[in-house]
Amino acid sequence: MPGGQVIQEYMDGVKEQQLNFEYAIKSKSQKLLNDQLWQVADFLENSPNIPSANGSYEFQSIKTTSKPTLSDFDEQGFSYGVIDFQVNMTIFNK
Repeated sequence: MPGGQVIQEYMDGVKEQQLNFEYAIKSKSQKLLNDQLWQVADFLENSPNIPSANGSYEFQSIKTTSKPTLSDFDEQGFSYGVIDFQVNMTIFNK
């Protein structure tokens, strides 16, 4: 998502960054969509750490910036839902 920013940049190229994300899903079942979004929100709010598989970053924090929301409907019967969140991490210069 747009709006990510570098919070701090060090002489060695390491950056502390805040990145914005949006999780979006569609479903014909509003109940399934709502349940899924709340499960994702719960996971995000209770994630103590998301480790890097290759050591390229160090996780700092994650927070939801919106509650799960139904955002749209279409003519084919699909509902769309979203949840927005921010991640703070240290990105290592490799």
